[in-house]
Amino acid sequence: MAGWIFSPVQSKIDVLHYDLKFDLYPDKSLLKGDAVITCILIDKSKSEIDLNFYDNFKITELLVNDQKTEYSNTDNQLHIKYNEIKDTAKVEVIYEGTPKHVGLSGFVFGEINKKNIVYNLSEPDFASSWFPCNDVPTDKALLDISITNDTSMVSVSNGILIDTRVNDDRKTYHWRTRYPIATYLVCIYSADYVTFSDKYVSQDRQDTLPLQYYVFANQLENGRIA
Repeated sequence: MAGWIFSPVQSKIDVLHYDLKFDLYPDKSLLKGDAVITCILIDKSKSEIDLNFYDNFKITELLVNDQKTEYSNTDNQLHIKYNEIKDTAKVEVIYEGTPKHVGLSGFVFGEINKKNIVYNLSEPDFASSWFPCNDVPTDKALLDISITNDTSMVSVSNGILIDTRVNDDRKTYHWRTRYPIATYLVCIYSADYVTFSDKYVSQDRQDTLPLQYYVFANQLENGRIA
């Protein structure tokens, strides 16, 4: 596989929002993803959109503004054709597979104390090893991310927890980031966590920030100290 590739076409888009849905199956090291990327086309003379996405995944469907279109995926380049877009494009990619370990660790289906754990470390430009994106730190966007795993697993991501939903033996956690975020900072953690809360109070006591911590049960006291 070639190294990281940046296409000049990528500089012609501005991603506004990522809506990412992940179904995790740690025993199979399988990730099923549904990524909706909303972007503005800076250069409307182009008839193509380039994103970063590693080619080891099987793409089952790709739509631009709800219409099927031609595309190719080689190395970490996802090249998408479209007919006519006036301003904003909504690209949806449905896919599945096992992410490659790249960079410092990439996306990992791991195990600690014989229990499953899912985590990632995407710095500086390896987010595209597990979801399609414009994988450059300068193109920040808003984020919704939904993580589905076994009901025994707690799934954590960036921002604020919006809601949780249970469907039989599966549980979904929906997180939302209200401030633009770089792709390499998008995170996903899913394990048998316990949680505790704290609160930051500003020095002038005019502002507070709720803090939620997720730790392994056998590290709860150490987590409180840390």
